Amino acid sequence: MALYEHPSNKLSRPSHITGSMIKTPLTGVDATTTYTVSFSSSQAILSTSMVMSPNPGPVVTIRYQHGTITVATPIYSPREFTVVYSGEKEPETKTVKVEWEGSGWHFQADEVARCVRDRKLQSADWGWDKSALEMEIFDEVSVLYYYLLSLSLVFAWISWLSPEQR
Repeated sequence: MALYEHPSNKLSRPSHITGSMIKTPLTGVDATTTYTVSFSSSQAILSTSMVMSPNPGPVVTIRYQHGTITVATPIYSPREFTVVYSGEKEPETKTVKVEWEGSGWHFQADEVARCVRDRKLQSADWGWDKSALEMEIFDEVSVLYYYLLSLSLVFAWISWLSPEQR
């Protein structure tokens, strides 16, 4: 989403999506999957695995023209990120640490509660466009390996809503 939302991308969809998947013979679900998502001027390489032990170091690295951002594990609830500014002068490092109770899922629940209270069908912070894009990326790779997450379920749910709710 960092690349999708970057101002130079102007919310353009990826120009190319590819990947690889290894399924577990036990259930046929993806055990390890890698995605390469290309935009007009940037690229993301994403990987996930349920058979590898968690990475104790940073799990997200964003490289950009003037430095690097790393996000600590676990990705669903990071407690810190580090920005290393590089360029013409000596690199400068800033680490930001945050604290909260719980594992972070309550932020999503709180946003849903606010949307329900305000009678909104989608969040201004994470709208359907982002959810649909995320699922399209997953489906693009999954369909190559006969494992479809099914964006059609989302559209079926949306069509189930009355016109006033949409």
